[in-house]
Amino acid sequence: MVITVEKKVAYSSAILVLLYTYFLGSLFVGGDQEIYRKVYDFSGRGEFIDAYRYYRSRILSDEIGHFLISWVASQFFEKDIFNALANSVLAYFSVRLFVKWGAHPFLAFAISVFGYYHLAMYVSTERLKYATIFFTIGALYFPRYRFSYWMFLASIVTHLQYIIILAMVISDRFTAVLFSVFVWLKVRVSDVIMIVMAIFLSVLLFLFFSDHIFSKISAYHKNFDLTEYLRIFLFFLGSFFYSRKKTQVFSSFAILFLMVGLVGGTRVNLFGYFAFLFFAFPVRKGLNLGVILTLLYFSFGWAQYAIWVINCGVNRPC
Repeated sequence: MVITVEKKVAYSSAILVLLYTYFLGSLFVGGDQEIYRKVYDFSGRGEFIDAYRYYRSRILSDEIGHFLISWVASQFFEKDIFNALANSVLAYFSVRLFVKWGAHPFLAFAISVFGYYHLAMYVSTERLKYATIFFTIGALYFPRYRFSYWMFLASIVTHLQYIIILAMVISDRFTAVLFSVFVWLKVRVSDVIMIVMAIFLSVLLFLFFSDHIFSKISAYHKNFDLTEYLRIFLFFLGSFFYSRKKTQVFSSFAILFLMVGLVGGTRVNLFGYFAFLFFAFPVRKGLNLGVILTLLYFSFGWAQYAIWVINCGVNRPC
């Protein structure tokens, strides 16, 4: 069997990330990881129901996906080992997905291994990491395989933040349907069905997680100011410049601007960055000024982040 360059690069990124994040992850003992470690250790000793009660009392979350992963993994693996394995999976599928989006394999490697947002997921934002693994697998195999829909749903119940992606899809399809109706005077039944189903799922998720959603909005909105929009605005400008699908850029970033207003830029910027990559990768396989500049900028952030973890055990200065 011939292994393509894409897969060789993906395997290489997975191995490198496995090794260096095991080292960094074992040093990251403060911040949210202090709580995650206690929950993981308790899950490995306690019964399922007791472990779930402890999880909710410490993490204050109803996102069952993350709990299930932690509980199952804690029965077999030490936490730092499992996290490093999960990181390698995320790195592998990130390279594969970026190449599918149009990136050069070695550019996909650099972003997955030395990107700031990836490092944050590897060693700090644990729920977001597992949700991103599900989403990345789903996006890679969509629309060829129907299990992609289950991967997307798993990403949402693992970290509710991924409902932002669902909202972006609804916004994009709704805009496309309106354009088709008013410009071409026609509409596809499949698009209408997809929008209705997505809205129905969104309502169900909102009703189930409503308390959790409002508590997060209240917590994240306390120190909000207009500078929160700066980075997402730059991602929007880059996306608009490189993409031929201007309408899709507007409909997608409309949701992101709305979410920044609700929960602040820190929680949304990652989605803005990956949306920018999605729109910019097809231009010269991502080897364009916008992608290269953001890679250099976030690689510097990656190095700074790693130094903080090594010296301070957290993702900020001592």
